[in-house]
Amino acid sequence: MCVSFYLTALIAETLQFTCITAPEVTEGPYYIGNEYVRNDLREDQPGVTLILDIGVIDTTTCQPFQNAFVDLWAGFYGGYQGGNVHKDTWLRGGEFTNNRGMVEITTIFPGFYVNRTAHVHVMVHKGSETRPNGTIISSSGATTHIGQFFFDESWNDQVYATHPYNTNTQGPHGGRPTSMQYLGKSLEDGLLGYITVAVDGSKNYTIQGKNAL
Repeated sequence: MCVSFYLTALIAETLQFTCITAPEVTEGPYYIGNEYVRNDLREDQPGVTLILDIGVIDTTTCQPFQNAFVDLWAGFYGGYQGGNVHKDTWLRGGEFTNNRGMVEITTIFPGFYVNRTAHVHVMVHKGSETRPNGTIISSSGATTHIGQFFFDESWNDQVYATHPYNTNTQGPHGGRPTSMQYLGKSLEDGLLGYITVAVDGSKNYTIQGKNAL
């Protein structure tokens, strides 16, 4: 999925409107169900801060998709950290969209692995229920979209020249053209991106992953 990122201070409205349904992309092997509802996924992980302002449009109405749960995760994480990715909670989770179909989630710029460009996985759920412990019930409601976000290669090159990303020896990374902005004056201040995802609110895709918190 080709995406565009724009600098924005507030998530007041859907700035990049589209009613063309985003393509469905492989879920991959690292999805974990029942993740935490939260807008900051970083925990204690090192890397370049990435704030994503995400707008969701329901193509059945061409209106903002309210109260949709936007679920983000990555296969291998910022700086190519090791560990058991089926049990770790960092850089996983999501938040519900507001009445304008918007959500803001803070994570870190993802690492990469052989033959794959940097990407962040995304699911959009409708009618999701939550548990008292602050986690989503992934089997509740409907999964209306399974996709991935990509980043311009020029941003990949800047990020991957810094520590801890430059310790990854897995090889080259290719990407799709996008645009992005600094949060402040330099990469060290983090990155702020914006994307609108149009999904068919009538769909219900099957989640393949069997792992869950």
